[in-house]
Amino acid sequence: MKKLLFSYLGAMAVGSCMLFSSCSSTSKFTQAYREKIEAAGGDLKDIQFYNNEKIVLQSTISSTQMATAKGKIKIKEGKMVETITIPKKTPGVCIQDNGNWVLISFDTDDSLNIRFWGDKAKTAYKIADQEGWLVFKEKGLQEINYGENLYQVMEGSNADLMIKPDEKSSSQKASRKVKGRKLM
Repeated sequence: MKKLLFSYLGAMAVGSCMLFSSCSSTSKFTQAYREKIEAAGGDLKDIQFYNNEKIVLQSTISSTQMATAKGKIKIKEGKMVETITIPKKTPGVCIQDNGNWVLISFDTDDSLNIRFWGDKAKTAYKIADQEGWLVFKEKGLQEINYGENLYQVMEGSNADLMIKPDEKSSSQKASRKVKGRKLM
C-alpha cells in the first residue's frame, strides 16, 4: 500500500512539474524565430518578450537630471547614482526593429528601452549598445542608452531576449472537415 501511495504521489509531482513548466516555458528569441514570425506575416510588435536574467543599470546623474530619474537614487561618494532594476522574466514589448536588432521596452515609457542584437549564427538576441556592440562583462562595464541618459550595465550583461513560443501565432494553419463522398 505504501509503495502504491509513493508511486502515485511521485507521478503527481512529476506531472505537476511538467504541467507548470510547459505553461511557463520560454525560448531564446533567435534570428530563426524572427524569420518564422515574419514569414507567417507576423509583427514583432505583437509578440510578448521577456529577459532571462535580472538587468541592473546604473548612472551617475546631475541634480538637473534628478527630476526625470525613474529608478532608485542614492548618494555614493558625493555623487547621485540612479539604479534601475529589471527583474528576471519581466515582460517587454518591441518598440522598433531593424533587421539585426530590436528595441524592447520593459517600462510604460517607450523611450526607456534596451537594444537587443541578433546575429546570423542563430544565437539569442543579446543586449547591445547603440552601435550594435554586444555588452559583455569581460570588456568591463559597458554603457547603453536608456532614455536620455547613458547607463552602465552592472548586472545582466549577458541577458538573452526570450519569447513564449506559440505555434498559433508563429505559423499559419488551415483545417477543414471532410464530409465524405457518396456514389451517385
